[in-house]
Amino acid sequence: MANIWNTEKRKDLRVDAKIKVCFRSMGEFAEEYTKNISKGGIFLKTDKLLDPNAHIELMLSFPDNKKEHKILGRVTRLIVMSDPNDAEKQVYGVGIHFLKPEAQTIKAIEDLYNKFKEKGD
Repeated sequence: MANIWNTEKRKDLRVDAKIKVCFRSMGEFAEEYTKNISKGGIFLKTDKLLDPNAHIELMLSFPDNKKEHKILGRVTRLIVMSDPNDAEKQVYGVGIHFLKPEAQTIKAIEDLYNKFKEKGD
């Protein structure tokens, strides 16, 4: 069953989805997968420490969509937690808000919503 949800604080619906996202952190290339996505942004886990409020260039690769989506985002949330596989290691939950997403990126997210809705029905 698909998990599409919204909370009172959130403007946009979110969907739990694994979307490949690439970015640079402190000069290092990183490739991670989202935990959830909305028209407004993404949430992911990473072992890369990102600066709070930093602007970051992202490259999103949606399933069933051959085009990569380049988008600028701002780190709005940073949660420090222990790695479930290694208690000595820290990982970070990162919320990134999209800054002026292009229409084709919004369409790809809407297509993803629709795909998950159909699976949930």
